[in-house]
Amino acid sequence: MVALIVAAVVAAPTAAVAQQRVGSFHHRPSSANASLGPKGPMPNLAGKWDILSTDPSGDPYNTSGGAYLGPIEFTLDFTQSGSNLTQVNGNTFTSSACSADGTATVTGAIDIDGHSGNGTVQFIATVDNGYAYTFSGKYKKNNPNRISGNWTATAGACGVQSGQFTAYLYDSFTNNSFLGEFTSDISAAQVRGVTVNLKEASDFTISGTISAPANSCFNGLTIDPSQSISSGGLVEFYATNASGGVVAFLGTNTDSNFKQLPNDQPNETSLYVTYAVYQGGGNCQAGDSGHDAVFRLGRPKHR
Repeated sequence: MVALIVAAVVAAPTAAVAQQRVGSFHHRPSSANASLGPKGPMPNLAGKWDILSTDPSGDPYNTSGGAYLGPIEFTLDFTQSGSNLTQVNGNTFTSSACSADGTATVTGAIDIDGHSGNGTVQFIATVDNGYAYTFSGKYKKNNPNRISGNWTATAGACGVQSGQFTAYLYDSFTNNSFLGEFTSDISAAQVRGVTVNLKEASDFTISGTISAPANSCFNGLTIDPSQSISSGGLVEFYATNASGGVVAFLGTNTDSNFKQLPNDQPNETSLYVTYAVYQGGGNCQAGDSGHDAVFRLGRPKHR
């Protein structure tokens, strides 16, 4: 999977992140079957999805400027109406080298197969110049939140490609606290004892707080939900302090070498986080950026 390095401007964080590589952040599977469809149980597939290529033979061409961008991946949030899935605008990102801005338009359709509750789901992801990926997979009635199958891509600038994929539906963050430390890529300074408290709303926005030792940039930060979202397999959040400092964070379940962190499914227990200081203030120095030593899930906080 792909680790996304935060690089954005404060005025337009979502657009800037869309230009970067995307990482995955898997959660427990969400709720199962909902209302009955015309030929069987209609699964409830609304929520946050990560669609990930799992066949290395389809990935080597996913490069830009000679740099490998990792497995082909789309992260997005869906709403559902009957058998149709519609993306939430502004929350869709991709690692595909065929997308110049790192975004895509993704649709989904559920096809009930008989009365067993098993059926197929098709995702179509369209990127620049109409180039499209089609993901066709099966779900099982006892686990509709994990879909595996095959994907193909149309002829065009990136050529005809194909492979295998798995798509995951994630739970939302519910008062989750992650504990860890940060290391600056600029000064090599380490800050231990950082706690990141995350809470996700029904519209996928993120709020919460960040605390750390009193003399560090990460103490006393409040996450701004107007600039912070959880989309499919990633969480991006912007936090401010009382002195006007602004820090951007990106959390995924992969490190910078595209290596997936352990214990990813079904329970998310660890999180790789990068940060960048966009506006100095208090103990935060503008231009500083860095990574973590992997944050571990602590006990839930009620805020």
